[in-house]
Amino acid sequence: MATLVAADAYGQAVLAGRFLSGDVGMLLAHRYNATDGLVWLSVGLIVVTVIGWRTRQVSGHMPALATALTVMVVVQVAMGFNRVLGVHIPLGVGIIALATVLAVWAWRR
Repeated sequence: MATLVAADAYGQAVLAGRFLSGDVGMLLAHRYNATDGLVWLSVGLIVVTVIGWRTRQVSGHMPALATALTVMVVVQVAMGFNRVLGVHIPLGVGIIALATVLAVWAWRR
């Protein structure tokens, strides 16, 4: 699940980059991938990490980090819809960084 979240976060950056390169249709793909993809994948990551924590397979830090990631994604979506790009773009970098850390951690276990 962490790998899916990270891959989707990287995909969001690709869609945004395509939009900034002039492919206007990619903005709609970026929007739907955020609201129908990344938000729900990050919520799923919370569920998976809570189950892992309850079955003692992961530490309590993982659900907390997954929850932080989901909050960041929701704020990211709100910033995007309100065109607050000064927050939207750096927050996107933070989301990719945290998603990468979670995916690397999952593969190292």
